[in-house]
Amino acid sequence: IAFPAGNDDFRAARDRSAQACRWFNNTPEDAPPEVRSSRWLDIIRPARDRTADGTSAAITHDMTFRNPSLKAQTPFVKPPFWVDYGLRVRIGASTFINRGCMIMDTPVADVVIGERCNLGPHCCVVSVGHALTPEERARKQDSIGKPITIGDGVWIGANVTILGGVTIGDGAVIGAGSVITRSIPPATMALGVPARVVQKLNEAPHTEVSNTVRTLTEAMAYARNPPM
Repeated sequence: IAFPAGNDDFRAARDRSAQACRWFNNTPEDAPPEVRSSRWLDIIRPARDRTADGTSAAITHDMTFRNPSLKAQTPFVKPPFWVDYGLRVRIGASTFINRGCMIMDTPVADVVIGERCNLGPHCCVVSVGHALTPEERARKQDSIGKPITIGDGVWIGANVTILGGVTIGDGAVIGAGSVITRSIPPATMALGVPARVVQKLNEAPHTEVSNTVRTLTEAMAYARNPPM
């Protein structure tokens, strides 16, 4: 769907999102969850009834690490985070987004990120495009929006770029540095530029770890030689 992004109403929507992102990015990570949740919702749900935010909406995904009985209401997003409009972006409350994520969205197409997803640092989700030929771009100057859907339980490595019009199926894994130009089936691993499916995850070997630690003290002492 094409739209004139330079028109005043579209520009005003981007300005609103830019201000909300600045507020969110300037919020300390150790700020109260009520503050972090409210500023996150200011980005993606600006027209909400703020009297309904309350304490339930302030359960952020990172709080469930300490108390699994809690049900997350807003995702754990590490700043900085940027989104152009935020008006048609939906992100599962149990999802984690690492630093430097950028969503180049539009007001004409949905960007959906499911539950229990992990996005590595500096991922870029680009659902906006332009006409291909120079003549078309010079004549129309419209932007084009295409939807993006990322299913549940998807792990996306660092510095991945996802282009408009694609769907990443449930449980897929995307290797770091990949560029997603076509849809990826569920439960597969894809990597490369452009990304291609290299493995079905039901055929992958189980991940083996040599040990597990549960506290910071254990972690700092583990395999340290000489001890400090």
